[in-house]
Amino acid sequence: GAHPKNALTLVSSFCDVQKLGSNGAYTTVLTDAHWDLRYRWERYLIAESKNTCEWNIRKGGRTSVAGTYRFVHRGYSKNLLGRLTAYEGTSNTFTVTA
Repeated sequence: GAHPKNALTLVSSFCDVQKLGSNGAYTTVLTDAHWDLRYRWERYLIAESKNTCEWNIRKGGRTSVAGTYRFVHRGYSKNLLGRLTAYEGTSNTFTVTA
């Protein structure tokens, strides 16, 4: 991952939760603006960092609907010359049960 300050104005959400629909398509159900989804950035090495998406699934909450989900993380990496490159990564799917 990359430092979120590389492109704060270019990214609307660094971490999303997407739910798999019955039609086989994913729909974004949470962004990092939601209280139950936390995006965290940490320096790892001099030129590396670690990005973490955490979803607090509260039993009985409106964000705890059973189904198949995945995380999507996006950002902009910066090379030594300062050039920004967009990237996006998707987690493996996981299941939430009621």
